Amino acid sequence: MHAWVVMRSLARADRLAVFAAQIETDPDFLLVLHLTDSRETVPADAEQIDLKLAI
Repeated sequence: MHAWVVMRSLARADRLAVFAAQIETDPDFLLVLHLTDSRETVPADAEQIDLKLAI
């Protein structure tokens, strides 16, 4: 499964936090994370998930 994560900052520490959170949540779930700082780079058919609902 692919997931696009739109972030305010693509600093190394922020990127590592996203990867660490995914591994802590479910280390056996194969998830390919695409990190970006622009919604323009997310495919048009990607389903949007509200952060408030995800955590």
